[in-house]
Amino acid sequence: MIERPTVGWQNEVTTQEAAVAAGTLARDDAYAIRLWPAAFTAAVDIVLSASERDVAAVDTASDEVSRLRSRG
Repeated sequence: MIERPTVGWQNEVTTQEAAVAAGTLARDDAYAIRLWPAAFTAAVDIVLSASERDVAAVDTASDEVSRLRSRG
């Protein structure tokens, strides 16, 4: 399965938070913390989960899907 972008965002936030704490990155230079706050990342994950459920619920045996496949 494809990795959600939120995983990469959270990894970058964690990395930058550690660098700020270690004194190797100025807080003003820690862009990920500002771009992808935890509340935003959580909200995106909720939307992605809903989308994944919708896709999983598609009846691939339906007449419409069969009709579209026969065109291809």
